[in-house]
Amino acid sequence: MDLQDMRIFKTVVEKGSFLTASRALSYAQSGVSTRMQHLEKEFKVQLFYRTNRGIELTKKGELLYNQICNILMKTDLLTASMSEENTASGILRIGSLQTVSETLLPVLLANYHKNYPAVEIQVQVGTTAFLTEAVLDRQLDIAIIGEQCSHPDLLSLPFSKECAKIATSSGEPPIRSLQDLSGRTLLVFPSGCSYRKLLEQVLINEGITPVHIMEFTSIGAIIAGVSAGMGISLLPTYILDKYVEGRSLLTYNLPKKYRDIYLTLIYRKDLVITKAIKEFQKSISNKKQ
Repeated sequence: MDLQDMRIFKTVVEKGSFLTASRALSYAQSGVSTRMQHLEKEFKVQLFYRTNRGIELTKKGELLYNQICNILMKTDLLTASMSEENTASGILRIGSLQTVSETLLPVLLANYHKNYPAVEIQVQVGTTAFLTEAVLDRQLDIAIIGEQCSHPDLLSLPFSKECAKIATSSGEPPIRSLQDLSGRTLLVFPSGCSYRKLLEQVLINEGITPVHIMEFTSIGAIIAGVSAGMGISLLPTYILDKYVEGRSLLTYNLPKKYRDIYLTLIYRKDLVITKAIKEFQKSISNKKQ
């Protein structure tokens, strides 16, 4: 089994059929099919279920796919690090919270791209739990998450310390104490979000029960829902300030023990640190100065 077979297998899995993969690779479909048959003979296992809709992986196929992704990622990173000289290049796969991707990250990436235009930047947005798993699975090189990292396979750098507040509509009764949160509807991101986790922890600690929980995947939808009086949410101050200025929201300062959110940059301990990654880490350190 060579690297080319690995890349063909990975493409077949991600494209969902031999035909689509052959087009992406500029190969004959029969050639792709033959290579995959040889792969199954080599391992003496069935890797695919062949259906009218394309292919599906068997359990052994899923195992092989995950291992091949790891091998190819390490190979690409090693090739990039060996070929680098003075200029950062290659692909940099960054994960980010949506709140960060819409506020703090664009300026950072703009400056980084200006200094290192040869680096191809790919950004994946998600919750803290999603991004952490993506880094662990080597689908991302680095990620900015909304909590301090304690996973044994990960290293972290401080990114930012933010203040969280409760937001409610300016047309609703103001919140003057934590007990005023009782009976309110929560507007939150899906499970795995650090802001949701903090809000739920506050309610548990204070013995407060919300009426309903509404999940949104967009920060704009949460802000719009809060502004319309649908319920309350917990978000960082840098997101809420511009809406408070527009008088569409009111905010409540949490007690000190709850208000701090630590944003951190995480990456695997065994990650090959290319110049592209190293310079991005430097740009974060420079941002804090």
